[in-house]
Amino acid sequence: MASELIDEVIVSLSIAFKIGAIHIALAFLLDLLIGDPRWIPHPVRIIGWAINRTERILRRFFKGRAERVGGVLLVFIIVGSTFIVSVAIVRILSPVPSGEVTTLTIIDFLSLCLFVLLASQTIAVRGLVDSVREVIKKVEEKDM
Repeated sequence: MASELIDEVIVSLSIAFKIGAIHIALAFLLDLLIGDPRWIPHPVRIIGWAINRTERILRRFFKGRAERVGGVLLVFIIVGSTFIVSVAIVRILSPVPSGEVTTLTIIDFLSLCLFVLLASQTIAVRGLVDSVREVIKKVEEKDM
């Protein structure tokens, strides 16, 4: 069952994202243009929020020596939910293969835009450059 699901996800990924240089280039350019704006919820922040909330809940039930069990459960909950959400996103973005070549639909275009946005958030060049500039500024001001 698990291997069938993994195979299905891999097939969905290969159908949904025929990732080419143009996709990566668009994601890179988008990252350089907008970086990681605060108004777009970054996946790492969402996962961090989920970890924080889930840990608080689990700590109520697992105390003392049982904290380790709670920690393992936390890992399974976070990794499992991240996997499920990722699969759902892939399924939503996956076009239904019809066997015929068609023109780009609005759904295909929106899927491409969402993919480029998600991919740009994994690059983070602009955020890195901004952070380095901030450190250099602090060092030059001797504010460290």
